Amino acid sequence: MKNYIFYTDEGYTQDNNSNYVENCQIIGWAKGKTPIEAFNNLKQECEYLKEISFSEVICQQLACKKRFYFSLIA
Repeated sequence: MKNYIFYTDEGYTQDNNSNYVENCQIIGWAKGKTPIEAFNNLKQECEYLKEISFSEVICQQLACKKRFYFSLIA
């Protein structure tokens, strides 16, 4: 099984000072043999997706599960 991340570039979020920031919103992660299978698995696993109003979801296969954390504060 391959790992996929699903996100959208619709919408925005706020920073800690309540300033609006345009960015990508992560919808979720799922596994599947193909992106379509992973998307179907995501929809089954995440009931809240029926209630969100994003119209387009983007999918990318993840190379690995390793994560790196960085700070924007000097």
